[in-house]
Amino acid sequence: YDVGVMEEQMQFETLSEDASRLVTETRNVVTQIRGLPVDANRKYRVATKIGDLTNGQSPTWTEYFRSNPQELPPKGSYINIHAQLMQYFARILWRGLWEGVSRELEKVCAEDEDYDEDEDACEIVYDPRARLDLLDDDNDGVISVSDIQKALESVLGLSVHDSERMLARFVHSYADTNGDGKVTIYDLRIFAEEMGEVYENDDTWRQELPQREIPTEPTSVGSDELEATLMI
Repeated sequence: YDVGVMEEQMQFETLSEDASRLVTETRNVVTQIRGLPVDANRKYRVATKIGDLTNGQSPTWTEYFRSNPQELPPKGSYINIHAQLMQYFARILWRGLWEGVSRELEKVCAEDEDYDEDEDACEIVYDPRARLDLLDDDNDGVISVSDIQKALESVLGLSVHDSERMLARFVHSYADTNGDGKVTIYDLRIFAEEMGEVYENDDTWRQELPQREIPTEPTSVGSDELEATLMI
């Protein structure tokens, strides 16, 4: 879960094996998920390996699925947990890039002799074009996988290698809000308009995604962007 679960120790009274007396025992019980009380009428998705459902590691699950094999997910419908984790990590890295670029743009304001930090808003921080210019390393007008790869190193200080771009592809795919294979000024505008305030809330931003799409002008898809789209 994005925010995790909360376990509490609770006491239960159960009958002894010979049913002659009550036995008090303490068990860890999940009481909250994502900060909300567990809803007994709701179905929750739990990440696990398919083998763990039937190999005896969880006696309750093993007993249930051996008695109800039809309830097991059909082969081929499993979700790749590694891809899920990479997508989640990509969100975190994109936010890191977003905040890193904000700091660089704030430096531009600070260098302006007429800028008063206490009274003036640093408007360039909200300018999608300024963000594009900082991230577009090769100045071709779009943010490519290569640009993301370089930003992971220059902005976030990560160690990257040209032969391994999978992480950059996932970050690029997340930033590509309309799925056209490119990250353009239109995508940055969506993040600036919709995600700016969301990013200020450390408790909820991981669960949010941009909702609106701004129509883009028809352009060709570069090889890096097309490859990234096909890889996801």
